[in-house]
Amino acid sequence: MKVPYPPFRLSKKLARFVERGGKWIYGRYLDRDAVRAIPPGSLVQLVEEKSLRFVGIGYVNPYSRITIRVLDTRPVRIQTQWFRTKLQSAWNLRERYAHTLWPETDSFRLVNGEGDGLPGVIVDWYNGKIVFQLLTAGAERFRSMPLEAFETLMPKAVLEKSAGKNRQHEGLNDIITIHKGKVDNVFEMKEFGLTFPVFWKEGHKTGFYLDQKENRYWLSRIVSGKKFLDVCAFTGAFSRIAHACEAKRIVAIEKSETIIQRAQQWFRSNGIHTIEWIAGDMFDVLRELGKTKERFDVIVLDPPPLVSSRRHQKAGVRAYRELLRQALYLLVPEGILLVCSCSHFMSESLFIDVIHQAAGSRGLTLQVLEYGQHPPDHPYALAQRETKYFQWFRVRRM
Repeated sequence: MKVPYPPFRLSKKLARFVERGGKWIYGRYLDRDAVRAIPPGSLVQLVEEKSLRFVGIGYVNPYSRITIRVLDTRPVRIQTQWFRTKLQSAWNLRERYAHTLWPETDSFRLVNGEGDGLPGVIVDWYNGKIVFQLLTAGAERFRSMPLEAFETLMPKAVLEKSAGKNRQHEGLNDIITIHKGKVDNVFEMKEFGLTFPVFWKEGHKTGFYLDQKENRYWLSRIVSGKKFLDVCAFTGAFSRIAHACEAKRIVAIEKSETIIQRAQQWFRSNGIHTIEWIAGDMFDVLRELGKTKERFDVIVLDPPPLVSSRRHQKAGVRAYRELLRQALYLLVPEGILLVCSCSHFMSESLFIDVIHQAAGSRGLTLQVLEYGQHPPDHPYALAQRETKYFQWFRVRRM
């Protein structure tokens, strides 16, 4: 098939990288003049510079650090049928897990960007409602494709929340709108038999942290009768679990007073009144709890990305270390801490070093119980490990 996109020449090394599954090509490896001549979001066929051998199709944004994102290594046309095939493949994978690993669960990540061969595209499925994000200039250019392809899944509603720093870096404005159906700002989903609120308009991501489902299930098995602290609680999903499992006490920390108000409203309307919400900066609140000699049996520490880039790594590591110091001080002997990182610049070895340093500064000894990463509905591209962003450790104070 003749590819209807202009050629873009890659060095032999980059061509081999694409052929082996690489998804991102950084601007520092490319001819700047050649890149600047291409409008943001344009499709190109990638060819090896000397032989002109076809190696793939990608889209370009000369203003992005990740200048080329690879869509396919076959000579195909990027159109609705191509998107529909990718979407169906993603659906088949999730259906397999939804019926085995996640009983009584009606929501999952349907498309995870590069992990599903759709760079810049996030799609979450909430019991028949689709909330999607187009986060790059290239994804924005083919926005009609997902909207047409979604219809094959017969969704009740299609909502768009294309917003945040990624779009800003790509030179795009935020788009938050409803394309199909009638939906309130907050709707409900089910996970392991429990109902949770989804704040699709005001909340983080698409309104819920679907990547924490397996940690929530873990918490349900250990929190009964315990004092529980939920740090960076967002909508209080972990606290919801703790309440359902009859935790002795539940304290939830969240920076946004607006989110707390919305969450409290939902919890109260569902007859849940025992969660103690604290509005404030996580560092400040943890220090204050320490001063009042508060102690907890189980703590979940799930902060926002603290290492946003390589050049901010040292500052981010210091922040994680201090946060862990404060949290560990509140943990009783034999208490359990779940600590999470959604910073892909925080490697596994660096993360465990930071936990060890924080514990050492408090004179504490910790046991690592378990380590994990993305659940199966959040796959990442093996050849592009920068797309791996989520990891967690469960540790026990000895």
